[in-house]
Amino acid sequence: MRNLFKFDISEGATALFKWYQSIESTFLHIECREDNKSHFALSVFEKRALTWWVQEKSVCGADVAMALPWEELKEIMTVEFCPPNELMNLELEFWNLKQEGGDNVAYTARFNELSILVPNLVTTFSRGIGKYFRGLPRKIQDSVQSSSPKTLRDAIVLAASLSGNHVKA
Repeated sequence: MRNLFKFDISEGATALFKWYQSIESTFLHIECREDNKSHFALSVFEKRALTWWVQEKSVCGADVAMALPWEELKEIMTVEFCPPNELMNLELEFWNLKQEGGDNVAYTARFNELSILVPNLVTTFSRGIGKYFRGLPRKIQDSVQSSSPKTLRDAIVLAASLSGNHVKA
């Protein structure tokens, strides 16, 4: 079985952002100190990511490279491994995301994933919940919106319930 911590960037920007989530979750679980996060992350690079890192160290010097804080390393990696066209495609997908039929589970799962991958499209509560509403079928959208949910979670639970009822009907 493939080691889930290994990072080789073979699947593009989506894989990178998912890897960030996975590694940061691991940081929390192992109570990784801030000054060890980059070292831990770098230890799981392989293939293209490892080749890039070896080159990066030779350009800026091993001492400088190894002293990079985690947030700075993420910025450098994002520039390297997330071509602007991939990010634009994710933004377009998110902008056009709609619930198909009664499949609220798939819609909500992709909405949540894209919210993490392109957070600039849901920077505030009102933008996030507005985006969620706009992707729902019109009947469900109106009902959820008129209930004035206090949280996105409330909106998601209500939309799932209404979608389930709509499919049954």
